[in-house]
Amino acid sequence: MVSGPTDRVDVLEDWSQSSLLFEQERAVLEYAEAMTDNHKHVTGGMVEGLRVWFSEDAIVELTGLIAFQRLSSKFNCILDMLPQVFLAGRKVRE
Repeated sequence: MVSGPTDRVDVLEDWSQSSLLFEQERAVLEYAEAMTDNHKHVTGGMVEGLRVWFSEDAIVELTGLIAFQRLSSKFNCILDMLPQVFLAGRKVRE
């Protein structure tokens, strides 16, 4: 399937309905969403689905990265900051 350079990024908001993402990417996004959405929960089936592509060590690392990004996002939001990667610490609202 051919897509432009940002097409796959553009579908992330509605990732579960997109045909541009691979099955592995869908499994990771489902897991990440369940980890970060207070109304969802990680299930054993989600973890088993990740084992198709990832070792135990890789799942632990993936989990840590998702958790860190969640923490970083909350931290930045509380301090009214954007991630430094994008705007070198400039405030969102001035």
